Amino acid sequence: MYWPPARAARLAEWLGLDGRRVEQMPLSFYRERPFYLMRNDALDRFGTRVEHRFARDQVRALMEGAGLRDVEIADGPPYWCAVGRRYSAEAP
Repeated sequence: MYWPPARAARLAEWLGLDGRRVEQMPLSFYRERPFYLMRNDALDRFGTRVEHRFARDQVRALMEGAGLRDVEIADGPPYWCAVGRRYSAEAP
């Protein structure tokens, strides 16, 4: 599912299409990624029985509610990546 549009973006880049236009192509983020990664990401997105989608603010609230601090959410692809830090009780 991901492979054809990703490889089309790769071909467009190889043919010299403007970089901004390549970046706007569907799934262009995956153009240099291996098939294995595309397969796993597609399974994560489409192969689950239960799926929940959250807005950026909801993700931040969930992470902070779990005790994580310094939460950072990706501004660029892959947008679904978020990182938070958990500090021990002894830390200042």
